[in-house]
Amino acid sequence: MTLKYIFLALSIVVILFVFYKQYTRGQRRTEYMTNANDICTDASNVKYTDSANLPLREYCIKSSFNSAYNGTNVSAEVLENRIKEGYRFIDLNVFSASGDVYVGFSQDNTPTLVSSNLKLSDALTKISSAAFSNSTTFDSSMSEVASYPVFVHIRVYRPANSQVDIISEVAKVVNGVPNNPPQYKTHYLRNSDGTPVQISGCTPLEQLMPGKKGKIIFSMDILNILEIYAPIDKQSASTVSPGDIASVDSFVNVLTGGSTIPAFYRYTDETLISRTNKLGLGDSKSVVSNVKYMYISFPHPDDTTDSVNRNATGIIHPDLPTFLLYRSIQLTPMRVYLADDSNSNLKMYINMFDTIGKPFAPMTFVYQYLSSNATPHHINTSIYNKDNTGNDNSSKLIPNETAIAILTVLLLLVFGVCIAEYVYFSNKIKKSIVPFQIPIA
Repeated sequence: MTLKYIFLALSIVVILFVFYKQYTRGQRRTEYMTNANDICTDASNVKYTDSANLPLREYCIKSSFNSAYNGTNVSAEVLENRIKEGYRFIDLNVFSASGDVYVGFSQDNTPTLVSSNLKLSDALTKISSAAFSNSTTFDSSMSEVASYPVFVHIRVYRPANSQVDIISEVAKVVNGVPNNPPQYKTHYLRNSDGTPVQISGCTPLEQLMPGKKGKIIFSMDILNILEIYAPIDKQSASTVSPGDIASVDSFVNVLTGGSTIPAFYRYTDETLISRTNKLGLGDSKSVVSNVKYMYISFPHPDDTTDSVNRNATGIIHPDLPTFLLYRSIQLTPMRVYLADDSNSNLKMYINMFDTIGKPFAPMTFVYQYLSSNATPHHINTSIYNKDNTGNDNSSKLIPNETAIAILTVLLLLVFGVCIAEYVYFSNKIKKSIVPFQIPIA
């Protein structure tokens, strides 16, 4: 019996260890892969009647990735072209060199093009001067583009052996020095005390464009910050220093990848199935859709048709009807510098905004446009989810890692019990055998 309990105890220890490893491994995930529960409390309480002043979650925003890159290099001219085309989510991958911060190019967060062509300060100057000026020649298909806010999404990079505090360097460029603020700071969305106004998917659009004068909204991604600042074996927000957090807080209006704007990091992310719902209309008297949360989906280096990449998904641009009609994702930064086939998803994306006529397209308008224009070629639900009933599928599906952990625990439990029982019965049998003795005369 003693050995049985020893083996059972060992099995319990192994099981607890497996759960502990899964738990600690998931700590980083719970910080940037939240299911967006209870983000907006007004979803069912407020009746909206003006499509020009809805919560941010009710808009699909025209978005670009690596916005200053044209396929060969980065420049202020390319950035200006993205602005003229009506993109109001501008993505910049930045790095530090020679005491300044520059805009580079990367497929994820590590620049594969390190160029001194464009300083971050010059990029912000270009955004400030071009994005809100009525003299800028915007895409003629869209109206009042200059009045809309611009999201400036900063992705940071530093080499693994570098001690450069890249976020602090970015904060210095964004904020300037107290007595000499940069001119582009006048467009920031700030409180009266100079701190950035914190926003979410619940924030009404008009708060970001007071008096129809758009503001610059700075965003960063939690996963990107953890990859740069947290130890590789414990990428948790608790390991990021207070000084680094203070730098982020000094200029960032919203963080993606957390519970405010949950993020996906590849177009075939398996959690697309469980964390999003099918887009639909609200009640007939309202101008809102059925969305309650705001999401963003970033491209991944594996989202390519490059045959050299063994993990290539074969996707260049996300399938718009799938991502919008079936997944309700409002922010899908497009790699405008990449061309795809004649049935271009990028072309459909551009045409959708041109037809709706706004860089912030109400989700109800998006629903109506895609419901009328989507073809069987464009709707590819098999990649993302075969259950498109509009119901929340989170209770139906278990992510692979969780399923593997549960299976591992069950197998270990069965193995431990079997070993314990084997030892127990072996000892019992041995004790029950009476040795053969030859009588002695």
